[in-house]
Amino acid sequence: SRRTVMRAAFLASLLCTTARAVIVVRQAAPDELLRVARFRAAAFSSDGRTASPARAQAVHKLVEDRVARGSTLLCALASGEDVACLEEETEGDGWHPGLETSQPMKLFQSFFKSEPGATLDESLDDCRIVGVCDISRHEFDLPTHALAPDFGLYLTALAVHPALRRRGVASSLLEAVDAHARSESLEKVLLHVEDDNAAAIAFYEAQDFVKVRVDKDLRQFGTALGLNPDIHYLFSREVVS
Repeated sequence: SRRTVMRAAFLASLLCTTARAVIVVRQAAPDELLRVARFRAAAFSSDGRTASPARAQAVHKLVEDRVARGSTLLCALASGEDVACLEEETEGDGWHPGLETSQPMKLFQSFFKSEPGATLDESLDDCRIVGVCDISRHEFDLPTHALAPDFGLYLTALAVHPALRRRGVASSLLEAVDAHARSESLEKVLLHVEDDNAAAIAFYEAQDFVKVRVDKDLRQFGTALGLNPDIHYLFSREVVS
């Protein structure tokens, strides 16, 4: 289908170069979900860098559940001077050689038997996850509000490794989000930010997101997501062509 072709083109690779790394942004493959979950667990932990095995496992289950419901997980992966891991990638193959296995459950168990927990500094073969985000549209298809399923693309859980912040990783993730939205024929991207998260608000405003005036339907939308519309601001931006 046309949508499949457009999505394949989107997944082909979005590259950016920083002073120390080459970044590729792509959809996480099924056998990458554990590593994405470990990064996400660490990034959103209390200290922003490490997470216990129990928390990492809980986030892994959450990630799998969201993918099952239709979410797309994007990950930014970096290599240093040796970019062979990027150059040798082929369409359709598992991205990380270390995850080429027919027994994902044994792999899952081995992570938590051998390591104390998830950390942002974990080495991933020749490459490393340095940023993630979660994009979806199933939230707009809930019976708890009157928003249309094609209202927009919802963005959540965007995180970037502290060592590569302000190097274009988040911007590259947002470029990939826009590409995905275009492939779904959606015109805007929406997200929630807590009202006291000044750094995130400043970043999204710099990326042309604007605070949305919340009407009844949007208030019901936020409540359906378990958010408090009074302290979780809704931001939106038009998809960049």
